[in-house]
Amino acid sequence: MIRDIIKFFYIMFGLVGVTTYYGCGIMYLIFDKNKLDSCNKTHIWEYVLFSLVLTILTRYTIHNIMSSSNNSAKSLMMGLTFVGTIELSLIIWGSVELYSDTCSDIKNTRLWIFALITYIIQIIVATTCFSMLTAILIRQKNNNIPDHIELQDTKEQEMKEQEMKELELF
Repeated sequence: MIRDIIKFFYIMFGLVGVTTYYGCGIMYLIFDKNKLDSCNKTHIWEYVLFSLVLTILTRYTIHNIMSSSNNSAKSLMMGLTFVGTIELSLIIWGSVELYSDTCSDIKNTRLWIFALITYIIQIIVATTCFSMLTAILIRQKNNNIPDHIELQDTKEQEMKEQEMKELELF
């Protein structure tokens, strides 16, 4: 019961956060476009647009990997590599756009602040992906991880194992 309530709030806060993120991103792309037209040195508008689109693609990939019935280590590693590489590419582009000498007016826009937040999120996601990939590779090298990875809750797994043991006793 409590677990369901926590899960509900987790999903609701996630939906509110994602909706707010995309809503603000689209709103800033629309309203700050005129301020960026005066400066031809920057492509921050394009960076934010591509980041929003590719974020949908990478999150969809992560969701498909996690909900797939084929939870092999290879598919997980391929997905993490795919997502990490896209995020790393966006980080490099974001570094150029955010930290290069551009028009001073751009740093006073909401779009620049949104681009900075997006950049930080991309760093977190890429670091997480490559850290998980490294951990999987190390565990595989030490033969501590099977080819099939169970992504279920450990409590559920323990309960199933306990039921199996009880059935074996009879």
